[in-house]
Amino acid sequence: MSTERSQSGPGVRVLIVDDQARARQSLRALLMTWPQVGELREAGDGLAALEKIAESRPDLVLIDARMPSLDGLETTKRIKARWPEVQVIVLSMSPEYADRARQAGAEAFAVKGDLGRQLRLILGAISTCEQRLGFDSEPREWEYTTEADNE
Repeated sequence: MSTERSQSGPGVRVLIVDDQARARQSLRALLMTWPQVGELREAGDGLAALEKIAESRPDLVLIDARMPSLDGLETTKRIKARWPEVQVIVLSMSPEYADRARQAGAEAFAVKGDLGRQLRLILGAISTCEQRLGFDSEPREWEYTTEADNE
């Protein structure tokens, strides 16, 4: 399966970063059904993510908090230091990462549970430039589930 996909026309450029291939595939399958997504790329770790961002400048990075080598929180810090315009949403099974995601510079945090509806709103907001993602007084927490979670 290819790790890159482009649609004709404008759309949100998204990079999915997770060391678990099944998690990337599940999120990819969901995002590929949305017309707001113009380009979709994947990376299996933080270092690969930084390389992909340098090459393609995505609008949005969906990144797992816990990965070997360079974790999602440190990767988020590096992304925001070098490319502050890139929006980052940190994903994790553990809600305790919400504050750390905020400190790393992420625009939002999602607990892996059911993220479909929330991602649709986020992608719509970015693609229409109606609002900028950002933390309110409390970190945003959503639930996100993968197909693997349901097995």
